[in-house]
Amino acid sequence: MYELALTYTDQDQPTEAAASLKRIIKDYPQSNIYNRTLIQLGLSSYNQGNKSEALGYYKEIFRHNPTREESQDALTAIQEIYVDDLGQPDEYVRFVESIPGYNLSTYSKDSLNYSVALRYFEDGQYERAISSFTDYLQKFPRGVNSIPATFKRGESNVLLKKYNEAMVDYESVISKGRNEFYEKSLFKAASIAYNSQQNFDKAFKYYSELANANVDENTLFEAQLGAMRSAYRKGLTTEVVTYGEKVAKSPQATNEQKATASFYLGKIYYDQKNFTRSKDYLQSVVTLSNNEQTAESRYLLAHMLYLNRALADAEKATRDAIHQNSDYPFWVAKSMILLSDIFVDKNDLFNAQAVLEAVIDNYKDNVELTKSAQEKLDIVKKKRGNTSKLKPDSLKVNSFFDNTDKRN
Repeated sequence: MYELALTYTDQDQPTEAAASLKRIIKDYPQSNIYNRTLIQLGLSSYNQGNKSEALGYYKEIFRHNPTREESQDALTAIQEIYVDDLGQPDEYVRFVESIPGYNLSTYSKDSLNYSVALRYFEDGQYERAISSFTDYLQKFPRGVNSIPATFKRGESNVLLKKYNEAMVDYESVISKGRNEFYEKSLFKAASIAYNSQQNFDKAFKYYSELANANVDENTLFEAQLGAMRSAYRKGLTTEVVTYGEKVAKSPQATNEQKATASFYLGKIYYDQKNFTRSKDYLQSVVTLSNNEQTAESRYLLAHMLYLNRALADAEKATRDAIHQNSDYPFWVAKSMILLSDIFVDKNDLFNAQAVLEAVIDNYKDNVELTKSAQEKLDIVKKKRGNTSKLKPDSLKVNSFFDNTDKRN
């Protein structure tokens, strides 16, 4: 009869197989194949999607003095249903500990609970993963899997765009000291602090810690880049120089990243009036990039020439900047105002007035620019002894920019 039931099973005839196996259970309760029959019935029920019935058959085995092999097979099946299919590790633990002579170690309980959460995480069920990791951490706050559980809960939160919740988890992992997820948590926490929370103090702290950790070259570069950017946003001059020079010289850096580092360094040395060093870095920005930082760099290069009283060179550089920065109106206007200063210093008040009036007429939406231009215009008019506006045709402002280098 048992062999016949197995034949039905092999031939994929579950109804007939189940019927034969149930007859064995009914007619031969004392048979030495009783427990094997229960295992086959459990498997048959499981394959037909009836997990509750399958559990009943597997549990029944323990009432009939199973062999070691039979009990192991049954427990494996019960664990799979409770832990893998139903996500109920506690039910499995309760059943095992209800069997006389059976017990689960704390380590086993820890592993079972963690495995449920991990399965949800790996299956992309991040809401359920978060709930299961939280449940695990409440039961085993110092468990063997507490650090990976905390980190993966953070990862789940990130994937659900719950960045503040993720930050708490990453910082918790970091607070534990060196561990297998320490560097990854530093990087994730720094990224959230910089991009999502815009907490540049915290971003710099974590990026700089990562930059001093034992990490691979790619991670080291990303840490240095992040530390440089965070330091710049916080005005940490010394730290910007430290990390900026590392980024600018790094073989890992793209031209755009080198340009950004050079821009930060150029501006710092500009503010410090170290024009020689500033010039070198800002020229690198112009060479390596073509964006708003490039536009500002052109302006600053021209302005340094003006501050050094190289008026002819400053005028040429300013005219070039006006043409080459055409996609960045703010820096065009700033350069025009600088050009007016050059004209004033050359005692060309007529052209200085024309440029300033052009700025006022064309940049009315920018209060900062028009205010600066108006203040300078008032001074120029006073010097000329003329408070009236120039006639529109008396000077074509565009003629200032003829025959200049129009490189893009």
